[in-house]
Amino acid sequence: MKTDQLIAELAATAEPVQSLRPPWARMALWLILALPTMILAIAIHGLDVDLAAALRNWRFVVEQVATLATALTAAIAALTSTVPGSSRKLYWLPLFPLVVWLATVGAGCVQDYQVLGPAAFSLRIDTGCFIPMVLVGIVPAFTMVTMLQRGAPLSPRLSMVLAALATAALVNFALRFFHFGDVSIMVLVWHFGLIALLSTIAGYIAPRVFGWGRLFANVPIARRFA
Repeated sequence: MKTDQLIAELAATAEPVQSLRPPWARMALWLILALPTMILAIAIHGLDVDLAAALRNWRFVVEQVATLATALTAAIAALTSTVPGSSRKLYWLPLFPLVVWLATVGAGCVQDYQVLGPAAFSLRIDTGCFIPMVLVGIVPAFTMVTMLQRGAPLSPRLSMVLAALATAALVNFALRFFHFGDVSIMVLVWHFGLIALLSTIAGYIAPRVFGWGRLFANVPIARRFA
């Protein structure tokens, strides 16, 4: 195909588009949309923590700050991953808060062992928090996937893994306000286990969610190069 013919065909099929807001602005919108369900869940279940005492507990404060920071930076990284030409360095944004989050939970395991002994490492299946986790996570998960689909999912698996991390971290942040009583080993195994599971599933289904073939199936010039 000659260049002028290609330009003419592209111009004939082009449609006006609206540029996306910066990733940080879309992250802020994502958080605002997720807040009502978080607040509702806390209101229904009631606070399971004395906030005045919790704010004097350095480990709880650092853990919650690191959890929220992980959610927000992972959301920015996920949204950045759908912007062509963006810096890949931004994909590493969630690493530091995630490490801090893991470190605080690990420190909690040590403290629990000092108080409870071997009983601190006993595990049980905790079904009581599963439904609240699902309810709190529906809105941020759906909103994040919708936002990602508006961009260009050049690395769909990476985008979905980061999105899963952002959603799971945000859910965990809310959950700790009304499900505070678990020892740290429960948080480490079940909560981080759920994050790992969600990230694995998200990476697996990502190509189906962000199918470039479906996105451009109706574009004539794209069908020629499919």
